[in-house]
Amino acid sequence: PNTNTTDKTEKASTDANAATANPEQNTTNNQNPNQKFMPYVTIEMIQRIQNEATQLDITFPGKPMSVSQSNKQSILQSVTFFTKAPAPDPIPCPSIGRIFYAAEGESLYDVEVYFSQGCTYCVFIENNETIGACLMSPQGVNFFNQIINQGKQMTNQAKQGKQ
Repeated sequence: PNTNTTDKTEKASTDANAATANPEQNTTNNQNPNQKFMPYVTIEMIQRIQNEATQLDITFPGKPMSVSQSNKQSILQSVTFFTKAPAPDPIPCPSIGRIFYAAEGESLYDVEVYFSQGCTYCVFIENNETIGACLMSPQGVNFFNQIINQGKQMTNQAKQGKQ
């Protein structure tokens, strides 16, 4: 048996839990034996993004912000957001946005982002079907915290400008 994979999954889960504001609330700590999990994000999915993706767009429905990147280094950096730790089914918090990966204009994957205190997950979607899901890494948590804080600052500046 390959115990190395288990060790890496536990480490990824531990790392990500350390990055969340209240890890005790993280649903991956749930010891419920009846807990169901979504399919895992595979190494093939990650490699496809690394090898083929030429564009990354992140949208936040209902918010006046988005992120668009075509720099290969930024795209490669984004795959560090994904861990080998499982995501519960269903995910107990709302989605805040979606990452769109494309190769020369053709869709590769959509990744639904779930992000709130103690609940940080990424769900890969292809043809409207969930094909993989995972706990978000500390790098992903930091990235989305920065984006959300920048969005709040922009909103506050816009409000102050209207007064």
